[in-house]
Amino acid sequence: MYFFNNQRFYMNKIFPVSAVIACLLMMAACEKGPDFKVYTYPAQSASGMTPGSGFAGSDVTIRGKNFGNLTQAVRVYFGGVKADTVRSCTDSVIVVKVPLNALSGNVSLQVWTTLNDSIGVFTVLPLPVLTSVVSKGSIAPNIADPGDTVLLRGSHFLTDPSTVSIDFNGTAATNIVSLLDTLITVITPSGYSAGNVHVTFNGFRLTGSKLAPSLP
Repeated sequence: MYFFNNQRFYMNKIFPVSAVIACLLMMAACEKGPDFKVYTYPAQSASGMTPGSGFAGSDVTIRGKNFGNLTQAVRVYFGGVKADTVRSCTDSVIVVKVPLNALSGNVSLQVWTTLNDSIGVFTVLPLPVLTSVVSKGSIAPNIADPGDTVLLRGSHFLTDPSTVSIDFNGTAATNIVSLLDTLITVITPSGYSAGNVHVTFNGFRLTGSKLAPSLP
């Protein structure tokens, strides 16, 4: 009986002490655990966007600050349609490709969790179409000597000379007589060789039919 009482006394004294020690060890372990940091990203701010119009698939440059340098953190929407390609990102410049199904309207920018509903308005231009290349020379519609007039017909042509370039099988035309929405009049350059005529509108290149000079 005496042994039993001593055992119970021993258990009553030891258990509370053990529980206290266990709690202290747990608290110490918690204090020595890893440090978790909460990152707060500065709010991005866009100051400009160029150009304000262009073709689907062309590039747009967005300028501002606090963009960071991770393209994965950037979301750009053209008329509500998300761009699928952010070409580059620095803290002050983002270059993004206009998505093929983009819509004209407000451009939205999101960097991390900061969303700007409108950093500007972008107009999606219809893609140009080149339907025919015809020489006005006296020999044949597909024969053009240097200095002859050539007519390029199609639709949705740009009419700003700074946005249009033409080459005859790689030889640049230096004399574009007129630019209309559906018709370009150009003079064939000296030294060009037989091959396709190319028209480039703001980086969008079209390939037309072949022309050749009458003399090789």
